[in-house]
Amino acid sequence: MLVTIIIPVYGNLNLTKKCVSSILKIKSKIPFELIIIDDASQDATPDYLRYISRQYPFVRTLRNEKNSGFAVACNRGAAISRGKYLLFLNNDTVPLPGWLDALVEVAERDERIAVVGAKLLYPNGTIQHAGVLFRNFPFPLNPFHVYAGKPSDFPEANVERDYDVVTAACMLVRRDVFEKMGGFDERFVNGYEDVDFCLRVREAGYRVVYTPKSVVYHLESATPGRFDHSIPNIRLLHNRWMGKVNYVLKKEPRVTVVIVNYNGWGDTLEALSSVFMKERYERFNVVVVDNASKIDLSNEIKAFCDDVGRSYYRVTENVPSHAEFKGEVFFKRLGVNKGFGGGCNEGIKMALAWGADYVWLLNNDTIIGDLAMYYLVSLAEYFQNVAIVGSQLRCYPDVEKVQFDGSSVSYRGISEAKDVEKILNVSFVSGASMLIKSDFLRSYGLLREDYFLYFEDNEICLRARRCGFEILYNPLSVVYHKGGSSIGDFMESPISNYYGIRNSLFFYEEFYKNHVWDCVDYIQRSVLPKLVSKGDVLGLEAALEAIKDFLQNRKGPRESVTDGEEGFRESLSGNQPHYANLLNSLLRLQAALLRDPGRQGIIRAYFDTVRTLISLRIEGRRSDRVGE
Repeated sequence: MLVTIIIPVYGNLNLTKKCVSSILKIKSKIPFELIIIDDASQDATPDYLRYISRQYPFVRTLRNEKNSGFAVACNRGAAISRGKYLLFLNNDTVPLPGWLDALVEVAERDERIAVVGAKLLYPNGTIQHAGVLFRNFPFPLNPFHVYAGKPSDFPEANVERDYDVVTAACMLVRRDVFEKMGGFDERFVNGYEDVDFCLRVREAGYRVVYTPKSVVYHLESATPGRFDHSIPNIRLLHNRWMGKVNYVLKKEPRVTVVIVNYNGWGDTLEALSSVFMKERYERFNVVVVDNASKIDLSNEIKAFCDDVGRSYYRVTENVPSHAEFKGEVFFKRLGVNKGFGGGCNEGIKMALAWGADYVWLLNNDTIIGDLAMYYLVSLAEYFQNVAIVGSQLRCYPDVEKVQFDGSSVSYRGISEAKDVEKILNVSFVSGASMLIKSDFLRSYGLLREDYFLYFEDNEICLRARRCGFEILYNPLSVVYHKGGSSIGDFMESPISNYYGIRNSLFFYEEFYKNHVWDCVDYIQRSVLPKLVSKGDVLGLEAALEAIKDFLQNRKGPRESVTDGEEGFRESLSGNQPHYANLLNSLLRLQAALLRDPGRQGIIRAYFDTVRTLISLRIEGRRSDRVGE
């Protein structure tokens, strides 16, 4: 009987030398051959491997021309192996006497035992691996090492037992079973290859056993680039095994999904359908808030619920006092359009009344990817100081284009998306898919309704950060966003021009005063010329009205803006008459600009006046704070 020890290496020559030396020094009852696969190392590893293979005839080496990862390297080694058993071993390990004999002894007892794992210790002698179990955070299917960090003599870790998974840092496998399973799945790159393989072995009816009698020291994750592919690996693991593996802890907080509809019934039904088809999270309900659409097609929502076997409730005035969080759908039609913030808040109030732990704001023009809600909730549960978690947005139907990458948004796709596959601590996430902790909403308030449309999501994120909370971007949660279905693309329609310009000025004035000037420059140099060249008179009028209403401190819906001019003028103190005169001048310039949009002299005079008025606003705000 022969065992083939397979060691993939990539750099870290000193670790490889220490590992091989420890194997050669240990006297074993079991004969073995050693196959070392160099995964395109850039250090002196190739020279050492040539030397060691000349010194020992039972040592063979292979070299990959490019770095291909653990699975590819191990599969190459297994393909030329001669042993009855394959022993996959990391090069950052140091086996202790008896390690190999103990593994083989277990495997020989029962032909159904296809995989045997060792007890792995950290360099300080505490336990690193004594078997693998699963929990549902920070990811819905998250393998973890049981008893990690416990002392090596911890009683429960010193009992032989079956597990779903053991780690391939030191894992003995029957070669015939390995070949039957097709080896490691090479779609995994340096992560979860062993988890997937063990689960496939178990699914085929074989046993996976952990033995504490085989002891190996393990440095753990010393290979460069070890975590470069974490997000794709996690996504692949979940797509294959979600729902097929038992959890140690199945903790599911209550979630209310809030979808606001405005003249977009087809989109809303598609969004609802994707939630019930793509999501495996169970403890949730949905609130659809209709923002006074022109027609009431709520009967289609009810028909959909009947088709998918979900309870449907129409909310008129009194909010139901109780919700089951079993996928039921609540519908509320508003008498007036309250905008995005106001519509969302109607649903949020219901969620808080029912005791929801989280509220997921989901645009009606979205289609969610697999497990989108589950990924948001599990990450929020894992990090206690997080108030909001957002999804990666991709364009629809051009799903390869990233629309939100954690740092920037573009409805048409970001030309150079950055870090799209990394979980990030960010300044903001998009309100198209935003999970908010209910405790934060109860303590620090709901969405701002005076914006009416745009920047409500930015504002609540910045508010959360100012209160000491974190905002996370989770690229595992993927949502496909049509973008601008209700009113058109951002800054591509008169209504979008109005709210986009007005609210960006309000937002930057409150949170990033220096960027107010950038915003004005952008309007003058990009927005205005584009509108003029297109001959878009309505769009130009909306843009100029937005600036005027900002300067007069008017918020809310455009057709009935809240007149904050009087209160604001009181804060201008001695500058009030000057501000009023400049505002009147601005109105005259605005009228002239609408009559003759191409006059550069008028444009320059208009924006010079705008900048002067903004300076007075900022000075007035500053004086007001000093007075307080």
